[in-house]
Amino acid sequence: MEGPGCATCPWWARLPEKVEYRWSDAAGEQEELRAPNERGECRRYPPRPPREFPLTTLDDWCAEHPERRAGGDGG
Repeated sequence: MEGPGCATCPWWARLPEKVEYRWSDAAGEQEELRAPNERGECRRYPPRPPREFPLTTLDDWCAEHPERRAGGDGG
C-alpha cells in the first residue's frame, strides 16, 4: 500500500543522524561516518514512561496519521 508513512506525519520527529567511527589505515586515524537516521519518535501522545516516545521507522504507519484515517466509505 502506498501513501504517507511516519515521515509525513506532523507528530513524528526524526532521531539525530547516526554517527559511527572506524579506523582508517590510509589516514592512520579514526574516521567519523554520518548517515541520516531512518528511525524517529511518534510524539502524538505523552510518552509512557516519561521521556520515552514510541520508536518507528520513516516507512511505518502507527495509525495516528490523520490523512490515512478511515473516514467513511470514501465514495
